[in-house]
Amino acid sequence: SGYYEGLPAIGRAVGKSPRTIQRWINQHGLPACKLPNGNWFITDGLIDSWILARNHIMIEQKKAKTPVFNQSCTGASTK
Repeated sequence: SGYYEGLPAIGRAVGKSPRTIQRWINQHGLPACKLPNGNWFITDGLIDSWILARNHIMIEQKKAKTPVFNQSCTGASTK
């Protein structure tokens, strides 16, 4: 549809519960806007951009946690 108004509608768009959407907004920076009527509003483009950015961050974090092979620890005797 292109845009979604309300946590239930946003949740249906991404296959998550309204509670999860609220948590993503509050804790993970989902870029939804609160309208004067109190409903949350977001577009497909914002959802897609946020998901891509989160995936990039998660990949970079995994790379940073990957142990680097230390050549001094090859198991060979140093005698």
